[in-house]
Amino acid sequence: MKQGNTVVHVDPEIMSGTPVFVGTRVPVQALIEYLEAGRPLSGFLEDFPTVTREQAIAALQEAKEALISRARRPTETAIQLLQAWIEEDSKVDGGLEAWETLKKELDSHRTSHRRLFP
Repeated sequence: MKQGNTVVHVDPEIMSGTPVFVGTRVPVQALIEYLEAGRPLSGFLEDFPTVTREQAIAALQEAKEALISRARRPTETAIQLLQAWIEEDSKVDGGLEAWETLKKELDSHRTSHRRLFP
């Protein structure tokens, strides 16, 4: 949830900088806690009528994308480091072949949701 987007707003003058839905004083955290408690989105929208359904869905989508992006970063960083290492040592026999094998293995673990290192 980035500052300055069309769904969530962060301003030190509004709720002491707490992320709120644009055009409201409703903290985004209220939506998360509402859903965590097992309550329906429709109930949240009734209790906070200044938040639109589109805003709530968009905020949840942003949170999902941020979480997925953060989860991918360590593997992507590792792959970038390994690729740089292989490129430096590509003159070694089998270096590129080893890189391709390792990359395929990392990708298969990432897409199967298996732990890479037990």
